[in-house]
Amino acid sequence: MVKTIKQGQLFRFFTKSGNKYVCQYCGRIGNEYLIWNQTLQNFKTVPKDWIRKHKENIQLRILKENYLEGRTEPINTLEEKQRFQRGLAKRRKERFLKNMAKTIKFGDIFSINKEGRKNEKRYIFCGKVEGKLLLYLLDGTDYILVDKEWFRDKQMHYIEDMEHSEKGHNDKELAKKYKEEYMIIPFV
Repeated sequence: MVKTIKQGQLFRFFTKSGNKYVCQYCGRIGNEYLIWNQTLQNFKTVPKDWIRKHKENIQLRILKENYLEGRTEPINTLEEKQRFQRGLAKRRKERFLKNMAKTIKFGDIFSINKEGRKNEKRYIFCGKVEGKLLLYLLDGTDYILVDKEWFRDKQMHYIEDMEHSEKGHNDKELAKKYKEEYMIIPFV
């Protein structure tokens, strides 16, 4: 039974159908947890309460020290293994965030948390302009041009329900309208 799980923690997840997956907790992304499924070689973001809801299906892997036959000193100490797993989880999380920035599609509506939910800003991706990504700030009237690296340390969430009349997490027509508007703005 799982009480707490730390970044880098390896665990086995058992499904009701009897399948077993080796996974690693890679940290939080906004209000979700990032899980690396080592068996399927893919990432999955899950709600915060996912681990609590599935605690009966989770078995934490306990790291052990490795010894050579006839030696009393371990080859790898427990602390070294834990440090390695935390570093691996951190690199996996960075890779996931980097790839997430690559997979943004024309018309995607998403939010960026700057300092918590109150200061959340909502954007729509309007395409590329001069090698940069054109974003329109939905809560205002600003356009911004960013590099892919801009997403790297941001907490990005796709929007399902919005207070705006534009509902959904992808609106290609709205993105097209904003891009056309941006292209006719005179530059001084």
